[in-house]
Amino acid sequence: METPPLDADLMKLAVAAATGLVIGLERGWSHRTEAEGQRVAGLRTFTLAALAGGLCGILPEGALLLAVLLGALALIVAMAYYAQSTRSGDVGITTELALLATPVLGLLATRKPLEGIAVAALVAALLGFKQELHATIGRLARDEVLATVQLLIVAVVVLPLLPDEPLGPFGAVNPRTVGWLVLLLLGVAYVGYFAVRVIGTSRGLLLTAFLGGFTSSTAVTLAYARLARHKPQAARLLSAGISVACAMMAPRIWLLASAIEPDLGQRLAPALLVLGAVPAAYALYTSRSAHTDAPGDAVLIDNPFAIRAALLMAAAVAGLGVLIRGAEEWFGAVGAYSVAALSGILDVDAVSVALAEGARRDATALHVAGGAIMVAAIVNTLVKAGMALVLGGRGIGLRCLAVLGTGAAGAISVWLVTG
Repeated sequence: METPPLDADLMKLAVAAATGLVIGLERGWSHRTEAEGQRVAGLRTFTLAALAGGLCGILPEGALLLAVLLGALALIVAMAYYAQSTRSGDVGITTELALLATPVLGLLATRKPLEGIAVAALVAALLGFKQELHATIGRLARDEVLATVQLLIVAVVVLPLLPDEPLGPFGAVNPRTVGWLVLLLLGVAYVGYFAVRVIGTSRGLLLTAFLGGFTSSTAVTLAYARLARHKPQAARLLSAGISVACAMMAPRIWLLASAIEPDLGQRLAPALLVLGAVPAAYALYTSRSAHTDAPGDAVLIDNPFAIRAALLMAAAVAGLGVLIRGAEEWFGAVGAYSVAALSGILDVDAVSVALAEGARRDATALHVAGGAIMVAAIVNTLVKAGMALVLGGRGIGLRCLAVLGTGAAGAISVWLVTG
């Protein structure tokens, strides 16, 4: 076995030292006000620890050397921690754990430099953003924490256990695929929910509507329509909020369809662009001529990722998949369009996922799937315009009906030409 060139070893050690330097820089700055000798570890200590790990990575019997190094370092850290906690009463161990991990990062950097630096940067970020992370955790409700844990369980535990084969009537249900699609769908809603949750609903009606549209444009429509009933003078601005929330439905459908069947997403793109662009343009025009700092706290969007929501979504996707496949078998394209229209009254996401999955399995169904998704989207858009009219009154309802109806008509025209 040939010995690597000296300059290669020096480069590896330099990268290893850099991992410790990144972490040590943050720790040194964080404890800069402490007196010399009162800190457990700073810039020099972390750099030396990483360099020692790097030496273990290039020397023979490196694994054994690293084990001895970590044992000795753990003993030193324990003694230092005891002395500091006794003196100051601080029982936090974050710095000590980071120091113990640093030699391992140094060894990693000698073998996988990019990964070593990336992990070191992540460690430094976790250390540096202590206040922000604690503040964020403090704002979370218990059900939001549980929902996050449930999301991780479904993604890394449940999903890999689902069978990857067609099951059920017409072989229309693949449990693994349904799991992936539900996770994708709820993931988009999850991000939108926390965007509203973190940024807050007091930043303006249009911003709240924009973020809420990624989770549930129906919830935004209901909330703003009810608000318009009590504040008719804000009907114009509230109609713009409903419009921008409904506009977000178009990119959401495109994202889901493209993730499942890229050709379907490409085919839907022109019509969905019109469906979303018309209400978005109206909202933009309105925002330039009206105040957008009205309170948006009337928007109440449920946490989109709870076990019950996930199970209901999975059942909806699987059930619609069977219904659409059966309707196509018995009634042809008319059957698929009918199921899509009925589903679109309540929700467009589940039926879009089911249709896109059908198109992925059968390329000949691409046109039917695209047409049915557009039917569901158009029906859903017009239903929300009707909600605004019935719940909010003529002031907001007629505006929404005109804007959303124009967008729907334009989308139909474009689909007939390009679809």
